[in-house]
Amino acid sequence: METLKEKFEALAHRIQSSGKPAAAWFPQFTPVTLLNAENWWEALAVCEYALDTHEDEALTAGFFELIFSAYDCNVEVDLNEEEYAYWWEKVISVCDRVAVFNGAGWSQKGAQYSEARYGKRDLSLLFPCYEKAAEMGSPEAEATVAYWRYMGFYCEQDRAEGERRFAALSSPEALLWGKYYRAYAEQHTGSKEKALLMRKELLDELPQGHRLRAHVYAAMGDALDIEEGSVAEEAACYEKSLELVPNLYSLKNLATLYFRYPELGKQKELAFELWEKAWHAGVWSAANFLGYNYQEEEWLDMPKAIEWLEKGMLYCESYCAYELALIYLYNDEYKNVERGLMCLQRCVDDNYVEAIETLANVYFNGELVEENIS
Repeated sequence: METLKEKFEALAHRIQSSGKPAAAWFPQFTPVTLLNAENWWEALAVCEYALDTHEDEALTAGFFELIFSAYDCNVEVDLNEEEYAYWWEKVISVCDRVAVFNGAGWSQKGAQYSEARYGKRDLSLLFPCYEKAAEMGSPEAEATVAYWRYMGFYCEQDRAEGERRFAALSSPEALLWGKYYRAYAEQHTGSKEKALLMRKELLDELPQGHRLRAHVYAAMGDALDIEEGSVAEEAACYEKSLELVPNLYSLKNLATLYFRYPELGKQKELAFELWEKAWHAGVWSAANFLGYNYQEEEWLDMPKAIEWLEKGMLYCESYCAYELALIYLYNDEYKNVERGLMCLQRCVDDNYVEAIETLANVYFNGELVEENIS
């Protein structure tokens, strides 16, 4: 059987020997076709080909941003450890090569490290990578760094510096992203009503079909959730966001609404489908909902619950690791004390409070391991 590496090299050879310039390949990859894993690998090979042949930098950067609009997540989730290592090496290499001439490479590299599997994840790289992207004039990164500085997210808070960066935004795209993040800052530090007005004004300004519109609708839905507003209105915001970007992070929140509120008229089975779609879109916390609900009487399926909890733990979801620990330590049918303790220790390393208490009790009581109260 061909390895992933062999399959990719065959793809790359076919593209290189086609005689077509890289830009001629770009149009065949769309938000629809990129949802197919095989198409995504082909797109990655085309991106490498574009870099090798020095295709137009602006076109290459745009193509790079397209294929890494969460479509990469749909590919990585089904890879085994060896395949993931190969995928990771390829992705970071392409990010580094794009970063030579466009800030999108830096911001994507930071995003990859912030969402990677256990052992690769490094949140400390997120802000420095975005800062470098901003220095290279990446519009979204410029606005993002301004917001993070203003709020103190992933960096030391400096509101004056955040304000300075917001005021310095100048390109049309950066100004739009700046308004998007200004609304978030207003929501967190000022008037929620004003934040909503700012978002509505931004929607009026954005062209129909613009990707940022999806993010604005998702933010409006999140704000309603925080305020415990109308469930129907909240769901409508998420639905509008997904009409524009079907693999947006709002999948998870919409699924949760469908599951919890029968007045929305949706079957609970649809929530499970949307949680799975959210997982494939890189919303790793969706595994928490799947792992939990497959342990409930109505949907009881322990093998599925364990499968989803294991997946979540692989992507650093502490809740998943904790639930797994309880199953492996205390469920006689699935008992595996060694793995249960490993899961607990993983949670402790992440400062998950419940796990710290549970692990202390395990050693104090001496029921599962030799008593140790030192």
